[in-house]
Amino acid sequence: MTILNNTNRPYFLTFGLEPEFVRPHYSNVNIHNEVEGVFAKSDGSLRDGGEIELPIYADCNRAWDHIEKVFNVATNQYNCVSNSYKCSVHVHIGMRPIERTIVNEEDFTNKSINFAQSNNNIRSRVGAKIADYFGEPLPLEIARDVSYRLIKDIALFSTMLTPKRRDCYYAKYPTTTAQAIQNTRADINSLIQAISTEGKYSAINLLSLAPNYRSSNVKYTMEFRSHSGSMDMKKLRNYIRFLLNMVYHSIDTRFAQAQSMLLTPATIARAGSKAQLVWDMARTENGASTQELMTHANINSAQRIRVMFSEWRSQLSNSFGQNVIETLTQQHFGHRYTTSNGRYDLNGYRIPTEIQGNGSGYIFNGAGDPSIHAGMSQELLTATNQRIIEIASIRSR
Repeated sequence: MTILNNTNRPYFLTFGLEPEFVRPHYSNVNIHNEVEGVFAKSDGSLRDGGEIELPIYADCNRAWDHIEKVFNVATNQYNCVSNSYKCSVHVHIGMRPIERTIVNEEDFTNKSINFAQSNNNIRSRVGAKIADYFGEPLPLEIARDVSYRLIKDIALFSTMLTPKRRDCYYAKYPTTTAQAIQNTRADINSLIQAISTEGKYSAINLLSLAPNYRSSNVKYTMEFRSHSGSMDMKKLRNYIRFLLNMVYHSIDTRFAQAQSMLLTPATIARAGSKAQLVWDMARTENGASTQELMTHANINSAQRIRVMFSEWRSQLSNSFGQNVIETLTQQHFGHRYTTSNGRYDLNGYRIPTEIQGNGSGYIFNGAGDPSIHAGMSQELLTATNQRIIEIASIRSR
């Protein structure tokens, strides 16, 4: 199954990357004067270099063109060296999907670059500016499954990395087994303890999934820290698409969205009031006719009953849908048309005590292939295998 660039999927995920470089006096790398939305900054792990801060991207041509331009300027104009053993590229995969009905990948990337440029190139301010595009966070079960699959196939994953980046000081593999990760409770503290065992310097860093991490409600990401330093756009594009595919594959094939039962409210008005009496009688298995409701609550007007239910439907439909109020015909109560003699009091209403809705959680179904290469397009799989051969060849020399 091809996962990447599936425009039938109603949402897309975002990514960010942090390419490090070696160059004395990083502060003289004025790349922000040459390329919009980026700037060079210091990096705590590099005394003689820094890293380039880029906008948040979606997987689209605009993103890769922008990244390629950044890399070309950094290497050719400012002589930034990225292939040093000291350097790495950290990749963040956003875990807050964006609905395509709101914005598509190209438009989002353009807006993100423009916001980064207009906000003095500070990503935290960019995030605050574009926060409205992001949807609800994916359930933590997804992050757990992606982590489980990566650790289960850690030997295969390692072949995609240069030797010095495998389980290195700045990107330590979890000490927890894959099976233990799969069995870990899906709460953020438990997952961090099981997966991000070295804190920030973990190969899979989940710290930014924690609420209010670094006082940001936007950087809800999984960070993958194992890639070696590079400013080769095509190489990094393949790696980032590999990571995106892992998340998409877990969502699309290894989980089913939970169906939740929503309880309608037992109380709608003051106890003993006419409105509450009507509500209680209608919120039964068979509902009640308008005539029965009028008698029970001592209401003289069928119109008043209709207004009550109309207002309740408007009040509750956002939470429960239109089916929160069921209108019952007079035939339901055994009456023929025209027998109400214009009083319109022989129809009725029923309020279900439970309504099925789409839950926010996901249930693991075990159906999808757990391999880290599962779901990859043939093009991406070929590129990944070529990279594995290339790394093996370099090591054997």
